[in-house]
Order: sequence, then structure tokens, then C-alpha cells
Amino acid sequence: MGCLDGKIALVTGASRGIGRAIARRFAREGAKVAVNYLSSAERAREVVQEIRRDGGEALAVRADVARRDEVRSMVERIVDEWGGLDILVNNAGVARDGPAEEMSEEDWDRVVEVNLKGAFLCTQAAIPAMRARGAGKVIMVSAASALRGRKNGANYCAAKAGVLALTKCFARELAPWAQVNCLMPGFTETEDVVKRFGLDDPAVRAKLIEEIPLGRLATADEIADGALVLVSKFSDLMTGQVLAINGGSYM
Repeated sequence: MGCLDGKIALVTGASRGIGRAIARRFAREGAKVAVNYLSSAERAREVVQEIRRDGGEALAVRADVARRDEVRSMVERIVDEWGGLDILVNNAGVARDGPAEEMSEEDWDRVVEVNLKGAFLCTQAAIPAMRARGAGKVIMVSAASALRGRKNGANYCAAKAGVLALTKCFARELAPWAQVNCLMPGFTETEDVVKRFGLDDPAVRAKLIEEIPLGRLATADEIADGALVLVSKFSDLMTGQVLAINGGSYM
């Protein structure tokens, strides 16, 4: 018996990295998991196949989370397929780093659209389906850089800071029948993070790790464990809270 038996979950941006780890973790705990993707159809199918091989149930659903019509169609498909929705993880994100002075309007807009507007649209679309089942749990995904800032990340950090405020707004509006909390990873060992920050260079990696009190990056599975806490019975009296998993890089 898993702690999510009978639950239906949607994880956005679940074809790789942290989203993939969360989808697989939830499935191992008994949830039916909708694996959202935008352009990585093959990777999304791989996640679904992995879950099914482990005895779980999963469905790949394509949608651009920044487009209201696509988001609503995605939620409708999940409800039609499985009869409802209990859990939403707003994990989909994109980064287009660059100096703020030179950042294009297009790069600003797309990052804010996906990371912030996407979390709003997905939560908004999920509310009726969750309310129909009498309860719901929503996870927003922010980042430690939302609080401390980061060079060349004005669009990303601003969007992720907005996610923190959005968490608290939805937490107040959906109480008492639903809980909305925020997961705040620090540097995590994923393909995207390694590429963006040049962590395949041992010297760059060593310098970064020096700034982390616990001396290492998080794994995607560790972030997924935190997500599990926020959607299980262990978070029933938590709402509007931020769970930071970052090795102490931000306290």
C-alpha cells in the first residue's frame, strides 16, 4: 500500500529532471500520474513506460502551460480518463539567462509566462476538478534564487519570486478544503542545471559546492521526496508554506 493510493496527480514539465523524479515517486506510492510535456514527447513516453513497467498507471499529456486553452484541455483529458484530479505539481519551467541590460523582451516574456503564468493557469484550471472531489493538494515550485537573486537571471528569479506570492494567495483562497505549498530546490544534479551552470567543469563545480554547507548538490530524487511530503497526509495542516531543499545554500 502506498501513501497516494487512489490519488490522481498531474505533474507539469515531467519529461525530465525534477518533474520526472516526482512523477515516478508519486506512481510508486500508488498515484495515477499525468506526465505533462511540451516538446519532449519521446522522453515523456519513456517516463510513462517506466511507471508502467513498475506496475503503475500513467498518461502522457502535451500542453504549453502558458496557454490557457491547452491547459484546460489537458485537465479535461485527465478528468475524462480517470474521473478527477487530486494533486497538481507546477514544476514546468524554462530559463533564458543573460545580462539584464541586454535581455530581450521575448526572453523576459517567455520565462515569466512559463514559470509564473503557467503555475497560475494550471492551478486555476485544476480547481474545479479538485473541488468536485472535496480536497486537493497543489505544489508550486520556486527556487532559492527567488530570494537571493542571481547574476544573469533577472527574468527567472523574478518569476520564481512571483511563484512564492502566488503560493500564499492560492493557499488563502482555497482554504480550508485544499492545501497549497511551495517546494524550493537549490542546485540540483539535473541535466539542465549541469548545462546552464557549467558544472561539468570540475573547477566550477568545486567552487559552487564550497558555498553549500552540506557540501553537495541535491539529487532529483531528494526533491521528489520533499514533494511527496507536501502531497501526503503529512502535510494536512500545512498551507502557504515553503519547503526548502538546498543543502543550506540559502537559510
